[in-house]
Amino acid sequence: PKCGAEVSKDAAFCSACGAEMPKPAPVEAEVVTDDAPVEKSPTEEAPAQEAPAEEAP
Repeated sequence: PKCGAEVSKDAAFCSACGAEMPKPAPVEAEVVTDDAPVEKSPTEEAPAQEAPAEEAP
């Protein structure tokens, strides 16, 4: 706050001067990061090609 008093990070207002505290960043930002297409690689989704099985005579 403008007065310089220490305030807990979850406080909405300063207990010393009554100034409104800035709101923390929304939690949604983390969810957007998890859904980023960069994390999913096309090679991970495609199954590995297996060698053809040998037939018994």
